[in-house]
Amino acid sequence: MPPPPPLTPVQLQLLRDDTDLLHLLTHRNKNQHRLLKWWQWLNTLRRHLRKLLEEHDAITTAKTTPNRNTALGKFRDRVGFMRNVVVPKSYEAFGIVVGMKNFATLGLALMGVLARVWRVIRPTVVEEEEEAMARALVLAEEKKADAELGVVISREEYAGGDDDDGGVAIDRTEYDRRSAVEQLEKTPSEAKPGDASKNGQPLPIRAQLQTQASRLSNPAKKVKKAPKENSKTAAKRKPDVKELEKKKTKKKKATDDIDALFSGLF
Repeated sequence: MPPPPPLTPVQLQLLRDDTDLLHLLTHRNKNQHRLLKWWQWLNTLRRHLRKLLEEHDAITTAKTTPNRNTALGKFRDRVGFMRNVVVPKSYEAFGIVVGMKNFATLGLALMGVLARVWRVIRPTVVEEEEEAMARALVLAEEKKADAELGVVISREEYAGGDDDDGGVAIDRTEYDRRSAVEQLEKTPSEAKPGDASKNGQPLPIRAQLQTQASRLSNPAKKVKKAPKENSKTAAKRKPDVKELEKKKTKKKKATDDIDALFSGLF
């Protein structure tokens, strides 16, 4: 004996009546409202109701178990789609029609048809309990997967601190001085820091590091170079006394021996 069909005869008759009513409403108002947004959900609801009745008839007329199971699977999939998508969207669309003053009567008629369809296809108590258990299992599996994979953390948390703990930027000279001092502390003492090697041999490593550290800690002052003189600055600068004497001596003409003897008298 085959199992009973999903819908009772009363429910089946209600869906048939609603399908006929939606067909008449569509035929009467198609030219006037077919371009409006809510009209597509009226067509969608009518089309799915018609296919739902065809699939129900395929279940009752199936002669083999595989054909019956195939038709039953299609019927359940369509009922689930109508519960989750078609009925909620149609309710929003028909609410717009109710808000229109000129077509409030049409909107109330569509709301009544939608209410009767929902009364037939809504989930039963057993189905609601099964859906709740299925959702609980899915949530448990997701939590288990998250526990196995861990939690995503930022790069700062992985490094063990915030941006404030990253230290302070220092100068390159200061970094070289500190490196030399640290290397000096690690290097064992070989000679006094002031001793120079004999016969031109280099200083010990520790003395070289001390010299480098002292040089980096006390950088030499830069000596300003004297500006180069050009022809203009040389002309403006006042002549020096020594330069004037040199010029005078150069201007004197060469004399003979007699002039040299009597030069002191004048």
